[in-house]
Amino acid sequence: MMFLMERQTVFLTGLVLRILAKITRMQNQQNGLLISEQVWTCTTLFLATVSPSPDVPPS
Repeated sequence: MMFLMERQTVFLTGLVLRILAKITRMQNQQNGLLISEQVWTCTTLFLATVSPSPDVPPS
């Protein structure tokens, strides 16, 4: 069960990253670095939210 959830999380993360990459490519010509920084901030926050903290035991 845990394995399945992890695979699902990895899949969803990959999907989000692909979407963000497309958005970045579309808007990159306009805003350059700013958009990329925003995308990476969002990605980092998303991954931090999705990944379980090591010091918190899973309920």
